[in-house]
Amino acid sequence: MSLPPQKFRELVYLALFSEDALLNESKGLEDMLSHELKIAKSTVREALLAAVEIFKLRATYDEEVKNVLIDWELNRLHRSERVLLWLSLHELLNQKLSPKLVLAEAKRIAKKFSMPKATQFIYAVLAAIANKKGLLNEKADLRAAKIEKIEEEEKAAECVDSENAPRADCCGD
Repeated sequence: MSLPPQKFRELVYLALFSEDALLNESKGLEDMLSHELKIAKSTVREALLAAVEIFKLRATYDEEVKNVLIDWELNRLHRSERVLLWLSLHELLNQKLSPKLVLAEAKRIAKKFSMPKATQFIYAVLAAIANKKGLLNEKADLRAAKIEKIEEEEKAAECVDSENAPRADCCGD
């Protein structure tokens, strides 16, 4: 039986949170997670590999976070929030998951493993990074679509005479 993506994501989060065990005693961590969570060792191993990959990129993700923080120091973040940001940024930037999905999952995990105010903070940081990268341009996309529609209507209106009959000098494109 394979693990649902939400549960796998939580498993990766837990592995990242256990940094020392992840880097030094992954066999012990693998055994413990498998036993406690009643998950196949192969699935735990896969999650640990994903966590190690994310952990190697943590400096890059920390830099992304620093670039959007206003009046806030990165070292003030609690470990649980920082780890969740690493995981979410990895999914957003490297795995190219939907920004809406990443934001929703980050919010869900923050509610489960962190403090209530952290949920808003995590969401705001991730949304700021996604916006900065041009990944959450829904409003811009809607505006562009509306402008395009108006331009098409104006062009169509130019090709009819006062009686709404097509003009002979209008080519129709």
